[in-house]
Amino acid sequence: MSGARILVVEDEAIEALDIERRLTASGYTVIDSVSTGEEAVRRVEETGPDLVLMDISLHGEMDGVSAAGMIRTQFDIPVVYLTAYADEPTLQRAKLTEPHGYIVKPFKERELYIAIDMALYKHKLERKLKENEKWLATTLRSIGDAVIATDNAGQITFMNGVAEDLLGWKLEEVLNRKLTEVFTIVNRDTRLPVENPVTRVLREGFVVGLANHTVLIARNGSEIPIDDSAAPIKDDNRAITGVILVFRDVTERQEAEENVLREKTFSEMAINSLPGIFYLFEQNGTIRRWNSNFEQVTGYSPDEITRMTLMDFFSPEEQGSIAQAVNKVFSDGKAIFEENLLCKDGRTVPHHFMGFRMIVDGVPYLVGSGTDVTGHRAMENELRRARDDLERRVEERTFELREAYEALRAETEERARAEAQLRQSHKMEAIGTLAGGIAHDFNNILAGIIGFTEMVLEDVPPESPIRRNLEHVLKGGLRGRDLVKQILSFTRQSEQERKPVALGQLIGETLKLIRPVVPSTIDIRKNIAAVQDTVMADPVQIEQVLMNLCTNAAHAMRDTGGLLEVGLADEHFFRETPIRSSMKPGDYVRLSVSDSGSGMEPDILERVFDPFFTTKGPGEGTGLGLSVVHGIAKSHGGHVTAHSEPGRGSTFHVYLPKIESVVAGDAGGHAVTRGGSECILLVDDEETIVEMNSQRLSSLGYKVVAFMNSVDALKAFEAEPGKFDLLITDYTMPHMTGIDLARAVLRIKPDFPVILSSGLEEEMVKEVGVKAFLSKTAGKRELASLIRRVLEE
Repeated sequence: MSGARILVVEDEAIEALDIERRLTASGYTVIDSVSTGEEAVRRVEETGPDLVLMDISLHGEMDGVSAAGMIRTQFDIPVVYLTAYADEPTLQRAKLTEPHGYIVKPFKERELYIAIDMALYKHKLERKLKENEKWLATTLRSIGDAVIATDNAGQITFMNGVAEDLLGWKLEEVLNRKLTEVFTIVNRDTRLPVENPVTRVLREGFVVGLANHTVLIARNGSEIPIDDSAAPIKDDNRAITGVILVFRDVTERQEAEENVLREKTFSEMAINSLPGIFYLFEQNGTIRRWNSNFEQVTGYSPDEITRMTLMDFFSPEEQGSIAQAVNKVFSDGKAIFEENLLCKDGRTVPHHFMGFRMIVDGVPYLVGSGTDVTGHRAMENELRRARDDLERRVEERTFELREAYEALRAETEERARAEAQLRQSHKMEAIGTLAGGIAHDFNNILAGIIGFTEMVLEDVPPESPIRRNLEHVLKGGLRGRDLVKQILSFTRQSEQERKPVALGQLIGETLKLIRPVVPSTIDIRKNIAAVQDTVMADPVQIEQVLMNLCTNAAHAMRDTGGLLEVGLADEHFFRETPIRSSMKPGDYVRLSVSDSGSGMEPDILERVFDPFFTTKGPGEGTGLGLSVVHGIAKSHGGHVTAHSEPGRGSTFHVYLPKIESVVAGDAGGHAVTRGGSECILLVDDEETIVEMNSQRLSSLGYKVVAFMNSVDALKAFEAEPGKFDLLITDYTMPHMTGIDLARAVLRIKPDFPVILSSGLEEEMVKEVGVKAFLSKTAGKRELASLIRRVLEE
């Protein structure tokens, strides 16, 4: 890298001057030249060079290896060793300092420049990879659940802090150990071992979860009830490369469930222990709860009681007074009366009733009890005593009724907690989507690393000392490529299989869910105008799109009320006028969500799809809703647009392609390194990619005409279409995309072979007429094999 600032450490003055002259002539800046290790450390601290050229053998107490170790550890500056000879122990010490290269004296200028450029480039990439690895690790460590990752052999590769706390092991203690050695689970009741979920995933290839009553035996022997799920990590070939295990301590949840069950059982026992009948009615007379005495006295079965109302248990002559008593309960909160209970066999049994008004979640109920007073009416004194006794017992049972109420309320609160957990899981899905969103950019970076390293290796003789270092660089690039594939696979692990979805029906079902949670001041209108509304989609994701858009629309009108309108219409985009260059011309369904709220300013409108951007107050939103909508629409081959003006509301249009057949070229084949003599038109807007592939193709014997602008490439093809035998083009480019360029070339020369190259996934860039797909990170052998296969078809 021309212009880099270099510190030279060489105790031979003549050699130091020669190195300075060579570096200066090549455009490098030599900030200083020193002859001892102590001076080198001091000058690095003072000047902060980009790289240090270090002679291994130096005079003085500190040799080059010791100085390099201090520089590497304290200042994170790359070091390239200069040496004419060194004993084996010294070389072993040098390796421990993790140098970025070796140059053996005497050396050629080309070897010097290659070693320096590779060291600087490698150091830059190392820093970038460390930053990204730190970001991903921080994300996983911040998750509230325990997370463990393994490779396809079941060996641990990652474990966050929550997992460390639950297991009692530290990551450094279990790294590369089998998960089964530290993750022991048994059935709480039978005490039999439970099969490790990672083992099941590696065997079956599907997401699995633990059965109920599973406990984790920690390192210290303590037992922790858990639930979990394990999911496979797959590469582009659907091969399992590892497993993600997520589990959590459910001690509090189990205790809460057991408390709810105990309270429910207690309330049932309390109700059935009452000496008389117990009942709970809605205000419209529908009976909701009763005790066993109620069934015995009336003679009706539970199924029959469920279909009856309050008035069915009284004769027509008494229904008027019963209605007055019920109204008194709901108006005054309490009523006491005597009437004859009408039984199934026609008998009437006189009862003394006491009813109370009880309100649960804003809904009023009548709860009460009744006591049989047969034979007591003839005996006033006994009736009085019975009445007093009844009132006393009712007061005593008031506590039990409150307990029943508390049990009902606890059950309601548990449901609310479950809903909160569901919302949290939706947020985690959004984080997974965001984590995968950065992965495809790495492919462009890795393409240059892999490609140029391969070419340098071709020029380096097998016995060269720097060959092994270059092989390490290539190996690191390939590992980075595999890491990108794992990230992309992880972000798809919860995605359901796509299938034909009728959007009109899905809208109707979703609006039924939305209506109860939208304020009554907001009207909801459905306008289905599409003749054919079927798309190939993940119904859960499309429902999430609709829920996010409707929730935002309702939030915009929460104070003023208004109209929320959901529409569906047919759209057709011609080749000349697609709404986005990444969308294919054809038939689409347009899903629209509009509100009559206050609208958005232009500067807000420009950023609505940015992740984490929100205009809501603290605690009201994450800023991920619309970015998730955008990502889902794009993954389905569609697009989303926003239209808004201050004071005139907002409208969002989601375009989804109708079902159609898509045929794409196959990028498979055997890896063959055979070249040819044909002329290839190469187009890519990345200078690094153009330079790398030009050199690759030329080394294979091909004639290469390269462009960084797709418009210029088309002009060259139009001028001499017979000159070229193959087009290799990038997918995403300014002015004209690779798909548009391919279409234009095929119009001029049908059946002309075209290879589409991209940093994205293959299924995202398939196009009719394109012969094959080439990954940005493909190696030279794969490139050569693919070209021959396409040309010889």
